[in-house]
Amino acid sequence: MPRKKKVRTGFYKLIIPEGAPEIIATIVAEDESYHEKELWVIKHLFVLHSLITRSHSSNIDLVRVSIKVESKRIKCSNANCSKIYRNLRDLGLIIQSRKDFKLGKVSCSYKIVDCKFTEYKVDRAKITKNLDLMLSGETNRGETRPDKSVASKNDFGDYRQVLAKIRFTPEFLKAYEKLKGESDVGEVCNDHEHTWTTQKHKEISGNPLHDTFVPGFITPLEAFAIQEIIDGKIRINQGAKGHRIYTNFTDLPRKFRPYLLLDGKPLIEIDIRNSQPLLAAILFRRYSENEYGFIKPDVLLYQGSCEIGLFYEHFMDINNIPDPERSNVKKKFFGQVFYGMEYENRDELKVRFINCYPTCYEAIFAIKGGRFYSKYYNEFSILMQQVEASIILAANFEMIEQGIDCYNIFDALYVTSEEDAEKACELLKQKFKDFGLTPSLRISRITQ
Repeated sequence: MPRKKKVRTGFYKLIIPEGAPEIIATIVAEDESYHEKELWVIKHLFVLHSLITRSHSSNIDLVRVSIKVESKRIKCSNANCSKIYRNLRDLGLIIQSRKDFKLGKVSCSYKIVDCKFTEYKVDRAKITKNLDLMLSGETNRGETRPDKSVASKNDFGDYRQVLAKIRFTPEFLKAYEKLKGESDVGEVCNDHEHTWTTQKHKEISGNPLHDTFVPGFITPLEAFAIQEIIDGKIRINQGAKGHRIYTNFTDLPRKFRPYLLLDGKPLIEIDIRNSQPLLAAILFRRYSENEYGFIKPDVLLYQGSCEIGLFYEHFMDINNIPDPERSNVKKKFFGQVFYGMEYENRDELKVRFINCYPTCYEAIFAIKGGRFYSKYYNEFSILMQQVEASIILAANFEMIEQGIDCYNIFDALYVTSEEDAEKACELLKQKFKDFGLTPSLRISRITQ
């Protein structure tokens, strides 16, 4: 008796630029090398969706792409994968940059042009099995792809089980469903004809979440992230072993975190004050010891201000920067001092940092390649992710091994009881102590 064919039901939802399906269909129709026209249109749209969501989840404009890795993900040859990106570039849907080019690793970086977004539905019943697997991110056995850049189900099984227990509060779900039903807003997650603007602060009129939950607007990417959690879809991505983990919950904007429950219980956050500068102190101490045989005074001064959670205030006081500029200083600091490319013409903020902490800057400069315009400037951010993972992820997994539900969003941990929060604090303090540091921790209830 022949095996009964399994009927696929439901839809995949892609966030894409408005009008993209029509213009992509035109260029695909004219290309005789594309035999299955609909399949190749969807592959083009999937690439756009991936660029948009990756840019959103990492809060970056340019997304680095390796054609070798990407071709496996969208199930086509390297040549056809490159062709998709060329087509999207030539159609004016994406912008290409070669500033991050690395032979055999990163082909180019891309960004989506400023435009309106719309949601596009792909009917599972009308696509091929391979295309269905591409969109779902699964193998023939129904498991998450065991690609080096993506964590498989077995890699983070216990962690995945914790994430599966996270849900929105009933009050939030009720308000969100009401928002979706508003006639002047459109069905945010069900109507692919409805469009939203990329302008971040445009308010949606009649938003029932305005006063209770969010500051008056929900973008399509926010709606996409919310709906994934509602649907119980768990994504775990680790760019490389020992690096940060990205999940649905790291993608979810901070303003929605107060409306999450873990196993039906309110969340408690364990936050490290000045976490990123403090983690960098590990690299600075290591550099000073290797280069000079001891930890230099400016490194200890830097470390001390981070440990008491007053690095930005201390830095501003030394340089007579007024308090109202604190938020701007913090934002610029990471882009200009920690993670940007090194140029001969240094901005004022970087000069101030060099004058205050010369050995710390020596370490940054050396790690980034030891010369101006080095294409290896991202090595500092890579090391920072590894240091963060060696402390935060290690503590997170140890908590889970002890039978405690715990998950992290980058450098913060989340649990459901004060007792578990105290255990997390002790664990973090010990991890930092191993590197010669004493962190300042904050415990706060975040679920409203």
